[in-house]
Amino acid sequence: MTSVGEMKEPKSKRPKYSPRRVSQLERALYWPATYLKEDRDAALVLSIWLRSKISRFAFQHIVEEIGLSRATAYRSIDIALTRIAMGLTRDGISPKAL
Repeated sequence: MTSVGEMKEPKSKRPKYSPRRVSQLERALYWPATYLKEDRDAALVLSIWLRSKISRFAFQHIVEEIGLSRATAYRSIDIALTRIAMGLTRDGISPKAL
């Protein structure tokens, strides 16, 4: 029989990040605002796609509600991610920094 002091604490399911990693992830949250200023439509579709991944909502249904076809929505995501990647490359932010 174990006493209360000997009981193991339950493991946390939340990942633990260093302060440096938290700062990197916070900067990544601003990439769409930084690199998609001229293409708000692509930024909107990317935002919807990311939210659907986090919340497990069906992306296709949300896209249909705003009046886009699935193909157009995925094309917009590709454009958004390409522009973000080009901006990161232009600014000299390497994948190793992430």
